Amino acid sequence: MSRRPFSLAHRESYLRFSSLALPRYTSYPAIPHWKDQLTLAAKGSELAAALEVGQAYSLYLHVPYCAKLCFYCGCQKEIMNPKSAAAQQKVEAFIQGLRDELALVAPAFQKAVLRHIHVGGGTPNFLNPEQWLQVKALIVAQLPTAPDLEWSVEVDPRTITEAHLETFAQLGVKRLSLGVQDFEDKVQKAINRIQPFSMVADLCQKARALGMNALNFDLIYGLPFQTRESIEGTLEKVLALRPDRIAYYRLAILPDLFAAQKNFAPEDLPQGKASMELNLLIQRRLQDAGYESIGLDHFALPEDALAIAARAGTLQRNFQGMTTGRDLPLLGLGPSAISSMGAVSVQNPKTTEAWLEALQQSETQLKAHHLTREDRLRKAIIDQIFCRSAIDVKELEQEFGEALIALFQEVLPDLRILEAEGLVSFDRHKCIRLTEPLGRLLQRVVASLFDAYLPRGAYLNGLEVGRASSVG
Repeated sequence: MSRRPFSLAHRESYLRFSSLALPRYTSYPAIPHWKDQLTLAAKGSELAAALEVGQAYSLYLHVPYCAKLCFYCGCQKEIMNPKSAAAQQKVEAFIQGLRDELALVAPAFQKAVLRHIHVGGGTPNFLNPEQWLQVKALIVAQLPTAPDLEWSVEVDPRTITEAHLETFAQLGVKRLSLGVQDFEDKVQKAINRIQPFSMVADLCQKARALGMNALNFDLIYGLPFQTRESIEGTLEKVLALRPDRIAYYRLAILPDLFAAQKNFAPEDLPQGKASMELNLLIQRRLQDAGYESIGLDHFALPEDALAIAARAGTLQRNFQGMTTGRDLPLLGLGPSAISSMGAVSVQNPKTTEAWLEALQQSETQLKAHHLTREDRLRKAIIDQIFCRSAIDVKELEQEFGEALIALFQEVLPDLRILEAEGLVSFDRHKCIRLTEPLGRLLQRVVASLFDAYLPRGAYLNGLEVGRASSVG
């Protein structure tokens, strides 16, 4: 993203759109619009039908367990005392469930090659090192894997141990994603996540010493009591640790969905102009420190694979955010995990109990979506918006022909409105570009214009409060 000055007109347009509630487009259509069904028994064969012989794909494993509740969190999680007998029984049941799910889907994946595993949560390091060795053994025993199989794991700095780190290194983990959120004491207390800078710094040092040199930080702005001064302090500490990638998310305030957010008093949350200033500060400070803006809320050092993919035009946006490996098919395992291959997307039952029950009744219907041709057209446009900050009409026309022409005739008046607001520009090479920096900060607004599942004019009016997170 350009570091051009943010003019008064930019600020007015940003404030006009940034409070709108709109989808984040980690999928199209967004999951609430999925109406199809797919049985668990058919999940593997339906997904793998999109794969060629020898084709690489990625696996996402969801571990939903956490020792403590973070008040901001919108992830699918289950809070337990890890030292309790009940927690260990549930983890053992989870591992058995993974064994059962692999037995169902693995036969359909024998022709393909597992290239990458990402483990998210929850807190993956809730499982102990011995249990992680069991998990790896289950996966590699049932799925053909690439010789250079890549692992990445999300970890909680408060609960991870040296034994975890040593085991992850043994598994072949090269990338760790750390939930940092904020380093200010007052903010940490408000969100119920106390983790001093020294704790995170120690984890980074130990991980790098074991060969896990690729580090991602997840941070959030819009949390209670954040100010320009506190964000500056957090950024100073983050930059001292020099993670390879930074995801700096806007807090999704949805208290009707995430009850713990009711702990936040509205007057303690930066909103409107205050939120905008925090976002602009973060953008400027990270880019001044040498990070490249990848799009929306992702940043990476120039030598990182994400930045390289952005420059090469091979970025992908999926359920984990911005990733490398454009269009790498995704198999999801575990409670709530999402799979997406070809035209098929499917989500597992959300809780451990519902997932385990479904595994014993393989005709259980799962929430799914099969992309129509119109879906594929609109998804291709939305993918270009997030991954290229542009819509290459000429390229898309080669694939979609008259359907694309008809769609652009339909939305042209709305595109002209966004042009007048300074979000997009047209060039003579049949390309619509998101402007620097305003359009790129408001990518979700531009993308929502092409969403057939939203009410007409949602890009101007947003959705009902509580249905989606604010844009900025």
